Amino acid sequence: MNPNILHKFCRETKHHLKTLFCLTFLGLLTGLPSDLKAQTAAFYFSEGMEQLRLGDAEGASEAFRLSLEQNEAQPEAWRHLGISLLQLEAFWEAAKAAEQGLVHQPGSLPLLALRAQSLYHIDPKLALPAYEEAAEAARRHPDPAAAGITPAQMEALLGMLYEEIAGIRYESGDREGASEALRKARTLNADRFNVHNNLAYILMEAGQYAQAFEALEEGLARFPDHPDLLLMQANILGEQGEAEASVQVLERLHRAEPQNVNISIAYGRALLFNNEAVKANEHFQQMLALHPEERRYYRTLIDINRMRSNFRGLHAVLERKVAQFPDDEALARELAESFLTISEFETAHQQFDSLSVLLSDAELARRAAHALLFGDHNEEAVSYYQEISTRFPQAAVLKREHTRVLLELDRPEQARAVFTQLPESEQTGLLLALISRTEPDEDSRNVWRSRAAQTAWAPLSDWYAMQERAAEGQIYSEPELSSLTNRLLRYYRDQQRMVSGQVEVMLEQQAQEHPMPPPLREADQLRFLTEALTGITAFVRKQTSAETAQAYFDALLSQWPDSPLLYEAYANWLERRNSPDAAITALRQAVQLGARGPEVHHRMGILFEQSGEYMEAALAYERALSEDSRYSAAYRSLIRLSERETDPALSLEQLADRWYARFQNNAGNDMLREYLIETLHKSGQTARAREVTRR
Repeated sequence: MNPNILHKFCRETKHHLKTLFCLTFLGLLTGLPSDLKAQTAAFYFSEGMEQLRLGDAEGASEAFRLSLEQNEAQPEAWRHLGISLLQLEAFWEAAKAAEQGLVHQPGSLPLLALRAQSLYHIDPKLALPAYEEAAEAARRHPDPAAAGITPAQMEALLGMLYEEIAGIRYESGDREGASEALRKARTLNADRFNVHNNLAYILMEAGQYAQAFEALEEGLARFPDHPDLLLMQANILGEQGEAEASVQVLERLHRAEPQNVNISIAYGRALLFNNEAVKANEHFQQMLALHPEERRYYRTLIDINRMRSNFRGLHAVLERKVAQFPDDEALARELAESFLTISEFETAHQQFDSLSVLLSDAELARRAAHALLFGDHNEEAVSYYQEISTRFPQAAVLKREHTRVLLELDRPEQARAVFTQLPESEQTGLLLALISRTEPDEDSRNVWRSRAAQTAWAPLSDWYAMQERAAEGQIYSEPELSSLTNRLLRYYRDQQRMVSGQVEVMLEQQAQEHPMPPPLREADQLRFLTEALTGITAFVRKQTSAETAQAYFDALLSQWPDSPLLYEAYANWLERRNSPDAAITALRQAVQLGARGPEVHHRMGILFEQSGEYMEAALAYERALSEDSRYSAAYRSLIRLSERETDPALSLEQLADRWYARFQNNAGNDMLREYLIETLHKSGQTARAREVTRR
């Protein structure tokens, strides 16, 4: 015991000690040690209670310990020791005191409550069984009021503990456990709003809409006008396809709380999903007029237009938002990007360039260059890349893109000059392979290729070298050709997976709202590998015997049975071998494996024509147009086929009618318009031809 506390304790109780000494002496004389212990225990207990009353928890705990040393069979002493330890935040000791008390008075409601409270301060999860036991004891107690704790009080505490446990489980990702705890809390504290709200939210988040709706109905029975519950109810109705019912709930809410932005936004979205786009637009325009400073209205309109791919509408909202918040740099960037999406490339360039100067930002300057490329202002783009590379000398990406653009424009000397300004660590394998082809002498080419050979693009560089040596007369064996083809296919597969992964992440937003000009797209890298694979298979076809070529394709197809590119090459070889049926089979396999683009379907159409399957040919040409509605070769092939065939289903009249119906929904397709007019004239439908011409 602390000497100072003992001194204080003894000083304050001097007269009690005199009495104790007298009693001790009397006890010694009369030989009643047990009575003396009881009296000593009672004295210390009384002192402990007095110290608790005075707020001295430490002194109280010492007194209760002294009392229990005299007589440990005192449940009340153990309880009050626990209370004093709780005040001292000695929670484990308090819980142990409660346990000791329960040894002497099993089922004591105050001791059970003390143990539960002590454990709660250590860990709510540890306290849960203790609170459950205490609540059950309160329900069974013949006179809980006399014990100072009613069943209602214990159940309320237990219910709140279940809520806390639900929060812990939710944070750990245990949604099912959280909802189970909230259901138990609801049976105990049904008048607490948070129980209903949180249970419905967790169930809705888990996609358990029917259960969430039931939870909301129970909550709304007690809180019929609470906006949070009604808002969730409207969301669930919308998720379940009951858009009209969702609108009705939200309209009621919006009228009740017109200043609540969350409700207002939800109401506008519900109108949109209920195919009331005009009303939704009017609603948001009205809200913006009333609250032009509320950014969430602008962002919601932007998101809605993005979702509907209405980029002009998105742009209009951004312009309005920028006018309201002219100093928002991120918003200014977003507006500049939107000029690209609506094909106003010159304005986009000006916006990006101004921002890049204002903010000294290389990425914005890069986007300004992209705008020039999108607008086919290639000369200006070349000059601008030179300018911004000087302005931002550390931005290696500018020089890499500058090199790519110069290579696309067939300016090899300029491309090499820019590329050599890059540190070797910033020179990519693809550019090393491409630059190697621009060198006039073999030694220089080999220097670039030796470096490309150390990158993942080594197969492409090796193919370029093989082309050159074959042109000089070198003969390659089938194993050598197969080995290089395998390496090209492997790297093509890896690049395709990488590009596909990027597309999945950013297709809707990044690819549409932050577009890249064709020469600079990641997917464009596949073009070089495709050309290489097409080239090497053509090389095999020309330079080897039919038996060697067949063995080459058989071996590769057994290794790469899922390669559409390889099946296309095989079809090309079969076509040259005058085997149209086998070539069609190979092309069909390529399409099933994911071959895309109008060319594969157009080739299939030509092969069907060669086999006399004219209806199949027409269908293949139409599939080519479904891949690219501006693919001129398919239009010409269909017109040629219809002019030649006598089958009524393939007549020019049928073709003209089909294209005319398509034109009604796609009047902006100039290629369709041009060939439709030609077909209408050839089929004698001059009135329709004049009508289309005037549109």
